Amino acid sequence: MKSRYTIRAITYLLAFGALMASFYMLFSLPIQLIPNIKTATITVESYWPNSSSQEMADEVLFRISEKLTLLKGIQEITSFASPGYGYTELKFASQETANQARQEVNALLSGISDFPDGVKSPYISEGNEAESTGWVFFRGKRDLTSASEAYDYVEKHIVPKVRQINGIKNAYVLNRESLNKIITIQIDFDKMLAYGIELDSVLHRLRAYGPRALGETVVNEKRYSLRLQNDGTIRNLMALQFFGSGGLINMSDFAKVASVLPDKTSMAYYNGRDIVPIVFFIEDNADIYGVYQHLNSLEKEFNEGILINTDYELGNFLSPIEIIDQTRFQLIKSMIIGFVITVIFMLLFYKSKIHALNTIIFIPFTFFLILIVYSVLGIPLNIISVTGMAIATGVILDPAIIVNEHLLSKRKHKVNRGLILCIILAAATSVLVLLPFLISSKTESKVFTDLGMSFIIAIISSSLLPILLLPLIKKDTRHSLVHGSFAKKATEVAVFVKSYFMSRPLFGLISLPLIIVGVALLFPAIEYLPYLGNNTATVYLKFPQNVPPEEVESYYAKGVSKNLSSFKRNSALPSDNQVFLRTWTGGGYAIFRSAETDQVESYIDDLADTAKQDIRELRSKAIKTNILARYGGEKSVAVNLIGEDFKSLKPFVHYLQKKVSEKYPNLYLRVYPDIDSVYEIFNVSFHSYELDKRKVAESQVLDLLKGNCQGVFVDQFFVQQKHRNVYIRPQRCLSIDDILRAPVKSIDDRTYFIRDFLKVEKVSIPRNIMYKNGAKAFRLTLYLGANDSSSEVIDYLKETISEKSKTLDGSVSYELSEESKKVDLLLSNWAASYITILLINILLVTVICRSMIAGIIMVIGYIPAFFGAVLAINFVNLFLPVSVDIITCLGGVLMIGIVSNGYVILAYGFVENLKTHTSWTVERCMNESVKQRIRPILLTTISTIAALIPMVINFDETAILYRGLAVVLIGGIFFGSIFSLLFLPSVVAFIYKKTLNYAKTNYVFQLAGFGSFNRDIIS
Repeated sequence: MKSRYTIRAITYLLAFGALMASFYMLFSLPIQLIPNIKTATITVESYWPNSSSQEMADEVLFRISEKLTLLKGIQEITSFASPGYGYTELKFASQETANQARQEVNALLSGISDFPDGVKSPYISEGNEAESTGWVFFRGKRDLTSASEAYDYVEKHIVPKVRQINGIKNAYVLNRESLNKIITIQIDFDKMLAYGIELDSVLHRLRAYGPRALGETVVNEKRYSLRLQNDGTIRNLMALQFFGSGGLINMSDFAKVASVLPDKTSMAYYNGRDIVPIVFFIEDNADIYGVYQHLNSLEKEFNEGILINTDYELGNFLSPIEIIDQTRFQLIKSMIIGFVITVIFMLLFYKSKIHALNTIIFIPFTFFLILIVYSVLGIPLNIISVTGMAIATGVILDPAIIVNEHLLSKRKHKVNRGLILCIILAAATSVLVLLPFLISSKTESKVFTDLGMSFIIAIISSSLLPILLLPLIKKDTRHSLVHGSFAKKATEVAVFVKSYFMSRPLFGLISLPLIIVGVALLFPAIEYLPYLGNNTATVYLKFPQNVPPEEVESYYAKGVSKNLSSFKRNSALPSDNQVFLRTWTGGGYAIFRSAETDQVESYIDDLADTAKQDIRELRSKAIKTNILARYGGEKSVAVNLIGEDFKSLKPFVHYLQKKVSEKYPNLYLRVYPDIDSVYEIFNVSFHSYELDKRKVAESQVLDLLKGNCQGVFVDQFFVQQKHRNVYIRPQRCLSIDDILRAPVKSIDDRTYFIRDFLKVEKVSIPRNIMYKNGAKAFRLTLYLGANDSSSEVIDYLKETISEKSKTLDGSVSYELSEESKKVDLLLSNWAASYITILLINILLVTVICRSMIAGIIMVIGYIPAFFGAVLAINFVNLFLPVSVDIITCLGGVLMIGIVSNGYVILAYGFVENLKTHTSWTVERCMNESVKQRIRPILLTTISTIAALIPMVINFDETAILYRGLAVVLIGGIFFGSIFSLLFLPSVVAFIYKKTLNYAKTNYVFQLAGFGSFNRDIIS
């Protein structure tokens, strides 16, 4: 007796230890937000300083695309060109193919030798800005006084520290390759003359100092600007001294010296201050939570130590720590509440606390084994895998309940082989439905690898542990099977209702087509990822296209800084708000993050109104951005329009813009490249013959156009055979006549004007260019609200584009972008997966039970389960938001595995009764099978639903991640269980009886198992 008591006591003690260890591991193991799914793409980046977007596309990207078409396994090539920069995306069928192609891509890139001068060697990017996991900011407490010094400091001291953090595979300063640091000197004429200093002496001194002059500009009557290429510091230039009327005068007394980055494609600001942005990329299986904790420590190390007495500070943006903590806490809270509710129902079902405890102990054992597997394999947890543990709270009790009921009712100390076979079969069907998603190479399937792994471990361990442990514990349990009053009444009601419908199979037969119709009518729209969080918003601002970068930066940054300060004083935004800005020539965007949605929207509206007063032609739109955007995607639909040239595409784009604005007036449609985003520049062309005839040196003309022509800022130039073309971006005050009147001297000291031998014309070139498989393209992205359906929008876009395409003789085609295709792929792939899983599951049960009737039970049983899932989604959505997305669809797969448990044991019991009790009628065989299963079905259904309810009624905003999955499981399990008890027995018995006559004469029916166990009929 003592040893037996010790076995039970040790088991209870180990269960308690497993429970404590599980909670500790949930907070100590590495964790991510959602699984890090890598797309099967390779990005090749290219830089050509001072080139136009058209030159970048024609001279660089086209050659790269043409060369890379030789790659094996490549599906499509997309190129994006902008001034001075471009990149090419290569899409492959799978990530494995992409990894194998990297070496070949490098070899092909190194074989391109005919790039124009100045093109930097293209290279495979480890990730672009959109794919970065996070950002670190080096910002000034005031505006950065020296951009060059700030960038140098970041690259020397901060970037190496970020790269050393465990889990970060790469980090670099954003757009560092495109930088061309120069120094601008703004001379105030009034102050200079007041000090008695001549302009010529300043220019002579600067030339003697060593910087290379890039150009000089008379801005107006009071200001003169110089642009210098210099490796020295700004302080040295500011300390230069000149002899004036009052003695030695520093340059800083009459001139403003600053470091600027004119060729930088964009600038960045944080809460109105200049910043140096560092993007970093986290390894696939890294601990994202730990990475950001180290970043916070690095931030503290610099701000409270190295940078404490400087004008700089360090920070990071879009940290997921808060959302991970919040979601993990809510899931663990749901697990605890579900566990407590399950315990309460167990005590209600079993009058003895020992019997209830014998069942409950397998929950901590299963949790502990799941976490141990993750720890041993080195796989980080994520919200999806923790969700799998939460939903398994009630499911893992099913085998324990069955074994416990069997041991108590039979008064034995071991489980018979038939029951073991049933449990293993039920576990096998549950594992089988998830196995295709674990071994699939499709991206949308890989999202579920972690949840599927959690669930499979839970199913296997919860099936084997009761078979092994309960017989040992039962030897020390003297109590017989005594159900509580709640269990007795519930069982009596279920038996009575089942008996009523057993004699009326018509109810079940009629309900099946009605249920199928109900599923079709109530089936909701599908999204790809859940829309989580309204406390982040993005604003896109459009400026006049000729506004140079420094003006965009000035208007944008100062306007935001001013408005931000006023709103802080008025407490419209909390003190911990974050505003991140990115600007470029003619545009920019801002990301706002705050605790309250209304405050963010109010701030955005005010910013837009204020900016409109300062800058003409400004357009703004707030987009509520999915907080998972950096980790999985945002709620948007994009379509690519592809044609022979931009001229044919533009009317199509305008037409689509009009139709979309009419249909969805509250949504924001963004077009890339922007149709109106062009440079208005002067194209100056001349022939070398004209210069030779006038004895004018080509270098004189180029020097004139590059800097000595007052008021002209040179953008880029290039050579084509004997012709020289020079692109000049003018200031607003200049015209073509200003250029034509510019004088130039020949070698023999004659004076000519530009108009004598140069042709000048005003042209417009696009700022950005996009190519899709060699053809020109536009990408239209429609940003959706929380309640907008992606599938409905996609259907509308397809219909609208198809109608317009008919009138264009096929000159324009379209395709959904990769993000938008995911919704269609989700529907098609999941439909195929569901059908495959069902067929395999039915075939497996049929083979093991050696009767087609078992397969029929499975087919009929799944229909009401799906109806229950769809009905539950529509019902709960009336009160709480339910996202029907890729995670919710997984609930349907899990539901198949869960409800299969009941159907398998029901089918197995029915077939065994037919084989062993040949004198029993079909109805009695089914009745006895249901009688053996009715209490476990009720108990497991109630315990599973009770464990899932906290996940549904959680009002935290992160609940949208897993609420849909829980709702699907609750609805499917409830309706599947009710149908299996009430309608399924009568329907199956009716079908089986109707096939007996066919079995007498039809050998196929006999092989299928109909009637083969009824000896009277066969004889």
